[in-house]
Amino acid sequence: MFSKLALFTTLTMVIFVAADKVNYSCNTGSAQCCATVNDASAPGVDLLLNLVGAKVGSVTGQVGANCSPITAVGAGTGSKCTQQPVCCVDNSYNGAVALGCTPVAA
Repeated sequence: MFSKLALFTTLTMVIFVAADKVNYSCNTGSAQCCATVNDASAPGVDLLLNLVGAKVGSVTGQVGANCSPITAVGAGTGSKCTQQPVCCVDNSYNGAVALGCTPVAA
């Protein structure tokens, strides 16, 4: 009886842990979890882009700020993003900004 209860408890925990993980995938670029995402022409974004050395005039679309990669389960920041999940084509600014971002559906 005890072994059945232990097996049931273990399987239940595995199911809840698996349900908590979300798989984000991108057709272009990589999945990022960003604190904020704004249009490249939004006020203040040009200042942020200047600070990281991005060419302001060449940036279009969405710009993510304070981003971290969304990776496979068990690696990096994990597969769950509690902020704004986006797919970005240029992540070469060490997470300060990510360029060419589009919203990603889980």
